Amino acid sequence: MSPPFAATLRAPASPLGASALQQQLQRSPYWSVRQLICHVDQERIVLRGTVPSYYLKQVAQTLAAKTVGVECVRSDIEVQSE
Repeated sequence: MSPPFAATLRAPASPLGASALQQQLQRSPYWSVRQLICHVDQERIVLRGTVPSYYLKQVAQTLAAKTVGVECVRSDIEVQSE
């Protein structure tokens, strides 16, 4: 059994995790998701850009959550309906 504090330990964000996430975004069938940018800022990966719907924002955030090597993501994605 691991100590109770082990769950609070978090690995710092890495450029490899950001690169893996960027590759996942590029594979999306949605053009606006492919246009998003991710980079490492302090201890987390930041997703930045604009999408036309809240659904596509959720798609990008779900990709981030499922990407190996990504533990902490800040979403700076803006929804701009046309």
